[in-house]
Amino acid sequence: MNMTELIISLETENKKKTAELIDSIGEKGLYYKVGLPLFVKEGPAIVEFLHKKEKKVFLDLKFFDIPSIVERALISACELGVFMVNFHALAGEETLRRVALLKKKFSKTKFIGVTLLTSFSQAQLRGEKLLGSDESLLDRVLLLSRKVRDAGLDGVVASVQETGNIKKECGKSFIVVTPGIRLEPVSDDHKRVATVQDALKQGSDFIVVGRPITEASNPKKAAQDFLRCLVK
Repeated sequence: MNMTELIISLETENKKKTAELIDSIGEKGLYYKVGLPLFVKEGPAIVEFLHKKEKKVFLDLKFFDIPSIVERALISACELGVFMVNFHALAGEETLRRVALLKKKFSKTKFIGVTLLTSFSQAQLRGEKLLGSDESLLDRVLLLSRKVRDAGLDGVVASVQETGNIKKECGKSFIVVTPGIRLEPVSDDHKRVATVQDALKQGSDFIVVGRPITEASNPKKAAQDFLRCLVK
């Protein structure tokens, strides 16, 4: 990646609201993330609609199931022509091996492993017994990132707080997609949030921004504000 790209997360309810949003943002908005709520509502048709608008789609469904189901789901996603799709790295090494085989067939699609959701904090993970007492959140993220890299896949979803370390461990060409990005520090349901400046400093390849753009009074201006930060 030569520069950090903006992916706008579609926090929209349906196709009508989606069309209004992307029309208001205009040609500057190239990359869009379709997540579970919108995909469940509209299905593959929303991806086809975005492609007709000449937008690139990150299908963010975070597949997590037995290996054969993840494999079949990813095949269906790739057949939609999305530029990037993700799955949980916690799905295990057999799943990673199967995904690696798919990558050879669908070479235009980026396969991205989800590490730990940015809604988690280290204290929460330890409190819920999801981390060992001698294991840090960063340790777990790096372990999962190495597994994705070793399988020959494209990158991971992680927070900005882990991005610099992932780049050191896995190489600069290993893609890191960072959600929870804001123009200014703020606290919400993303526990591990960061500013655009933080993301740039740590080497994020794609920043994912939802509500600060989609719920703004002027989504076009909000998107341009983020894009302006990326070219500084």
